[in-house]
Amino acid sequence: MITIASDRLRIDIDEPDARRETPRFSRAGFVRQVVLDGRHPFCGEEGVSQVGFTTGGAGLCQEFGIEGPCGFDDCLPGEDFPKVGVGLLRRPDLRRYRLFHRYACTPYAVTAEAAGDRARFIVHPMPCRGYALRMTQDLAAEGDRLVIDCRVENLGERSLVLEEYRHDFIAPGGRGAAPEQTLTFDRPLVARWPHQAMGLSEDGRVLTVVPPRPRSYERAVDLEATGPVSWTFHDPATGLVMTHTTDRPWTRFNCWVGHQSFSPEAFVTVPCRPGETVSWRRIYGFAAGPAAT
Repeated sequence: MITIASDRLRIDIDEPDARRETPRFSRAGFVRQVVLDGRHPFCGEEGVSQVGFTTGGAGLCQEFGIEGPCGFDDCLPGEDFPKVGVGLLRRPDLRRYRLFHRYACTPYAVTAEAAGDRARFIVHPMPCRGYALRMTQDLAAEGDRLVIDCRVENLGERSLVLEEYRHDFIAPGGRGAAPEQTLTFDRPLVARWPHQAMGLSEDGRVLTVVPPRPRSYERAVDLEATGPVSWTFHDPATGLVMTHTTDRPWTRFNCWVGHQSFSPEAFVTVPCRPGETVSWRRIYGFAAGPAAT
């Protein structure tokens, strides 16, 4: 475990080699837990998924290409395709990309260095069918905030479309999803179909958690925005508050709710041409309200 800290936060991050066997979430900057003021943990774990096993999700973890990584569509059976932050995955057949399939994986080399309140992770390039990239992830604990900067350099011959999100497994004080928890947005959401995992207020700004049965996954909301977007999570029972802001517009918003955690998923989509370097930032804030003990 790698730990960075400020005067308010302790951030526990998995060593890259600890995640070599999990071909879903990025191994660079996998935040396992965030603790405020030494006594308020904010993160939980995925638990057993709807397909009967866990894909290793926990904390504030990153994934690229949830519905199909770059290079998958024109990859033939027996060939590899890149899963950013993870490695080269082997396509076994002609079926569509399956999120929960355990693809054979050749892991990227990932190096990590950390000191004090900062850590840097570098995913080194491994050329594959014209794709090659270097990803650098910088994490900084700044007071009551966690700042995550992601930078991708396209060193290959083919363009990339990077769809990235952070799967935030929120379990305030070790408490899982509960009906009174809310997620408030700084601009309205637009519902795309009826919700199971959440109830949306009439003005489109507040989601209220609905108890999972036993778990729910919703791609049921959209957001029309041209600038940075933020949400604020509040758990009245513990008094804990968490915020999340991106410096790029969201391209979609998903929500996963299980007994062990509540998981908002804010997606950004970033094109990256050969020779180009792109970057984006996510900022998390953590606070304890009057109900916190």
